[in-house]
Amino acid sequence: MKNDISELQAFIEQIEHAGVVIEGREKFIADAKAAASWRVDVTEMAHLGLMDGVRLTKRVGTGPSTQDLDAILRSYKFTREQRLVITNNIILTP
Repeated sequence: MKNDISELQAFIEQIEHAGVVIEGREKFIADAKAAASWRVDVTEMAHLGLMDGVRLTKRVGTGPSTQDLDAILRSYKFTREQRLVITNNIILTP
């Protein structure tokens, strides 16, 4: 599958608009753009967290609910397993 950069950019805009903060955003974007599959790379970065220099966070009581985030991920064709890894690795911040 071709790595669709415009789709990646739309995904980033949508999750950020929903309230997810991407710490290490420049690395996140560069790595995802360079990957054969940005969905796989995004999932791996979420799983590795700061070990890879990237962390996904949202403030407690704000940002997307797990169900809303899952709907966003589904709309970008993440697999069920990928969606679980991403939603389970978003860090809640005060």
